Amino acid sequence: MGRSRFAKACEFAAGRREWSPDEEKFRQRVEDAYPILRRTAVNGDTITYTELADSIETNRRMYLSCILDAISYLEALDGNPPLTAVVVRSTTGYPSEGMVELVEELELPYDADNLDSEEMTEEMIRDVHDYWRQNPVE
Repeated sequence: MGRSRFAKACEFAAGRREWSPDEEKFRQRVEDAYPILRRTAVNGDTITYTELADSIETNRRMYLSCILDAISYLEALDGNPPLTAVVVRSTTGYPSEGMVELVEELELPYDADNLDSEEMTEEMIRDVHDYWRQNPVE
C-alpha cells in the first residue's frame, strides 16, 4: 500500500471521527484487517466487530471504526464494493448505521433513497462476496 495513498485514507478516517491516530500503528492494524476481511468475503461469510477487533488486537471501538473507514476509502478508490460491509453486529447480523452514512459520503453506487438500510446492506454484502470470490487475493 503506497504511503501517500494510505496517508489519504488515514486523513479521511481521522476526519470522520475527529481523531488523530499514531500513523504507523494505525497502518499496521489496517494491514492486519485487510486479509481477514478478504478471506471472510471469499468464503461468503461475515465477521462481527468483536471478532475482528480481537483478531487485530484492539478493543477500542472508535479505533476499529477508523480502521474500517480507511479500508472503505481505499476500496472506493479502487472502484470495489465496500469490503467492510462483511463486518456486522452480533445482535443483528448487519453492519452498523455508520456503514450507510459511509456509503453516502463515499458516493458508492447504492440507492439509499429507494432501499431501507437492511436491503442496502444485504445488497452490499452480496456484491462484496461476489467480487472477492471472482478476485481473490492471496
